[in-house]
Amino acid sequence: MTARTESSVTAADEAPPELFMRGLVGHALKRAHHHLHSEAGRQLEGLGLRGATFSALSVICDRPGLRQGELAELLSAERSNIVVTVEALESAGLVVRHRIEDDRRVWQLHPTETGRALCARANAEMRALEDRLLRGLNGRDKARLISLLERIAPPEG
Repeated sequence: MTARTESSVTAADEAPPELFMRGLVGHALKRAHHHLHSEAGRQLEGLGLRGATFSALSVICDRPGLRQGELAELLSAERSNIVVTVEALESAGLVVRHRIEDDRRVWQLHPTETGRALCARANAEMRALEDRLLRGLNGRDKARLISLLERIAPPEG
């Protein structure tokens, strides 16, 4: 092996390591997620929600009467975390839980009127935020992006 001389150092050797990372899909997804998630968190905070409570409320409003376990599956969340999230929504008066008659261990979830109203407002604000953050993409681009991402991680439910 020969020793490297200073003159044999290439531009690639001196390139910042982030350039390699830019070629990785996972890194691009992480950066995009962080950007979208941070902006969404600030927006939701103004409504008294967090990402987890917004996601749960949105699903409950879309599927009133779904079971708490189904909510965990749809959100790819641990059941214990869903319990905490649902309790927060219930404490805020956004969701009510009802026991199922034939299986008293199971809870069905229903949005309250207040929950439906807040969900509609949050959905509108999240759509506007996403439109603003993705303004460089047209409708076809967005649909294609979602399609490609769903090929990596198919949606549940």
